[in-house]
Amino acid sequence: MKIIYYSSPFYADCDFPLIGELQRRGHDVRYYISVASFSKRSTLIDLKELYPHTGIYPATKIYPEFNEFRHILDLSQVYVVNQKYKQKFHPVNLLLMIKLVIHFTMQKPDVIHLTEPPCLTQKLLYLIKKKLVLTVHDPFRHSGFTNKMAERNRRLAFKNISKLVLLNERQSSSFASYYDVPKNHVFINKLGMYNCIQHIDPLPFQIDRPFILFFGQIVEYKGVEYLLEAMKIVHSHHPELMLVIAGGGKYYFDIEPYKKLDYVKIINHYIGTRDLAGMLRACEFGVCPYKDATQSGVIQTAFTLEVPMVVTNVGALADAVQHNKTGIVVKPCDVNDLANGIMDLYSNKEKLNAMRKNIKEEWKKDMGWDSIANDYLKCYKNMKILEVVFNLRPGGAERFAVDLTNELSKANDVTIMAIKDDSVEPERDLFYASELAERVTYKNVGISKGYSLHKVIKIYKAIKNEKADIVHLHGDNMPHYCILAILLLNRKSKFYQTIHNDIHNGYDTLFYRFLVKTFGYKKKMGFVALSETNYRDMLEIYPKIKGVCIPNGRAPIVPTDRFEETRKEIASYKSVADSRIYIHVARCNPQKNQTLLVEAFGKFVQKGYHADLIIIGPGFENKLGESIRAKAGKNIHFIGTRKNVGNYILHADAFCLSSDFEGMPITLLEASLVGVPIVSTPVCGAVDIIDNKVNGILSKGHTVEEYLDALEYSYKHLSELRQNSLKMKDKSSYTIENCARKYMDFFNR
Repeated sequence: MKIIYYSSPFYADCDFPLIGELQRRGHDVRYYISVASFSKRSTLIDLKELYPHTGIYPATKIYPEFNEFRHILDLSQVYVVNQKYKQKFHPVNLLLMIKLVIHFTMQKPDVIHLTEPPCLTQKLLYLIKKKLVLTVHDPFRHSGFTNKMAERNRRLAFKNISKLVLLNERQSSSFASYYDVPKNHVFINKLGMYNCIQHIDPLPFQIDRPFILFFGQIVEYKGVEYLLEAMKIVHSHHPELMLVIAGGGKYYFDIEPYKKLDYVKIINHYIGTRDLAGMLRACEFGVCPYKDATQSGVIQTAFTLEVPMVVTNVGALADAVQHNKTGIVVKPCDVNDLANGIMDLYSNKEKLNAMRKNIKEEWKKDMGWDSIANDYLKCYKNMKILEVVFNLRPGGAERFAVDLTNELSKANDVTIMAIKDDSVEPERDLFYASELAERVTYKNVGISKGYSLHKVIKIYKAIKNEKADIVHLHGDNMPHYCILAILLLNRKSKFYQTIHNDIHNGYDTLFYRFLVKTFGYKKKMGFVALSETNYRDMLEIYPKIKGVCIPNGRAPIVPTDRFEETRKEIASYKSVADSRIYIHVARCNPQKNQTLLVEAFGKFVQKGYHADLIIIGPGFENKLGESIRAKAGKNIHFIGTRKNVGNYILHADAFCLSSDFEGMPITLLEASLVGVPIVSTPVCGAVDIIDNKVNGILSKGHTVEEYLDALEYSYKHLSELRQNSLKMKDKSSYTIENCARKYMDFFNR
């Protein structure tokens, strides 16, 4: 992957190890660091003189100081964006930023990673905003910062950049709400160990008394005034303890009275990394008395050298410091609580040493850059995916689309779009809407029944507006409605069609032959079969198709809060106490051949078997449904649609499927994943899932007598089938995680 990483010296201590890790993995990472007079001495960067020319230069060519980090970074890929003039609006700087944007664009990177919102002429980057990733170090502005232009730049960036990385989870929801950012645009990562400081020889800090350390730039939100006041209380109990405040910046309060205190040492200038390492190795512990915060690199630096911290409970500091384990967490802006926290830790050496040990043995173990780099790579590879369905009514294809959408959304920006107007029958058309993950966006095109050019154009516009990388279609008729989008948008978006049914039923029409030979053969559209049987059939009809077999997956089936209520309901249906419960889940449809199921089950009961059949699904009020109900005996129970289908399957003894044809039935997956034996006709999907007479039984054909034989076998061997099903469920490959991973592999080809 080709990555341009553009940052400033203020973040060097976390940028260097991340970039080094990505480079070691073989990624082409080109690191650009902006240097000006006000940033030449910051965190790890300590440049003696500013290079007197403006431009983009190899870092070591103009600043030999970078050679100190050759063991961390590939310095041949590090460049300095050097600014002779510190004024942002200086014409030379404005021109430099334009050149920089052109320079970035000409390299054709996969990703341009920023650590600050673009400003002024840098905003030209929004022309290629799909490539942009922004690390938001401060989800909210600190107190004391009132730069209105900077805030406007932030809001513009949050609006235009769809991959925003926050470094703590605690503030993600409030950030998304405050800035009106879609939650699927927010990615969570973390700061790692600032291990650059470990490779630097420390300068010994000369002081003859024990001391605690505050370090970092002096700014208002850091609450130094509260620390100084707290130190007065600490001094009255521990006169030998000193406070060292080390960092550059202008004090925002009257510091003069505190300079006169013999137990306070103020070092008001930039602290180089070697000096800081010496201070940290010599101090008792560090203090962050912040009034507000996000996360803090100060904590990462201190913990890297195994120095415990006393911090205030603001931002995500309490997440970074575990109270009484790696430090002490106190109330913000509370002098007494801060003083008590300092005294508690200082007076308990055993506790202090235990914290050092915890940092070394536990904190460091979880702060390597390997996992952090993985999460950034997931973000970089994140796609904008559009899943297109007719509606979210009860059904296998809709159930699968929701599960897949939820799983893909864990690492991608996913929208599910229903084309049918959901305001006409919302209870049916939004049946699965409540199960969509919070990070998924749902949209409705709002077309009515029927097919027309007007509707095709409306769907085209809706898909075009999404600007998706991937458009994934569900349903055999969906390409008819999306044909204009496929024709006009296939260069900007990749189109895929999942074949949810037997290839010979709806997918070998004249229209599909045109679609496949026009787009599938030219690799402009991909097709997914849901079972090996269906895939073989697909290749027979379309031998040159861009296709793949990805068996359906299902999210884990877990009991809901109505589990016990469902058990009692099922018990009420039993005709006799020892009756075995068979369950069938499907809408009333000729494809499902419920007439076969009802007739066979009726004969099954007549032969003396103690069993009841529960049929879950809509549509049994129509003419076909009425005829099926008329043939059903008292041991067959039609209970309509249920949202908690998993509860019923978990309570069942066996699952029934009687279809004439299928693709990969979701209901079969649900039964197999909870270890319930299956009785099925020999259709696609069933012949792939069922190991005949091991975890289920396949009827020899589609006659009543053949299905009756299968029911009888299941009853006589139910215990054995159940045991085998339970053993096999844990080894099942039909999980939604496996399925989504294979879809992503196919999307990335």
